[in-house]
Amino acid sequence: MQRVILKININNELDVVLAYKRAMQLSERLGMQQANQTKFATAVSEICRNVVEHVGSGSIQFNMLEDGGFNYLEAIVSDRGRGIGNLEWILNRQNFLPGNRGTGIQNSKS
Repeated sequence: MQRVILKININNELDVVLAYKRAMQLSERLGMQQANQTKFATAVSEICRNVVEHVGSGSIQFNMLEDGGFNYLEAIVSDRGRGIGNLEWILNRQNFLPGNRGTGIQNSKS
């Protein structure tokens, strides 16, 4: 069963910060370990930041999924941009330099 918890429009850096904070709060309420809360919230903010930098606007929707007695937190980030032409290459590359383009997506992959 999937339940929508929250949807946030992403238009600027303050919205990215809000998405990060909400990801931390929601993951804490679901009882995730502190390290996993931080990892999840950081991934959320990296992808939301990509939306602001490369497209300008989008949204994030947080869902709670229930499966077999376990609760899962899901974040779906969407935008109306042209997309990333080499997404598979970015996700699959082994070597990348921190701070370069594509590192936000690479860092949020796991």
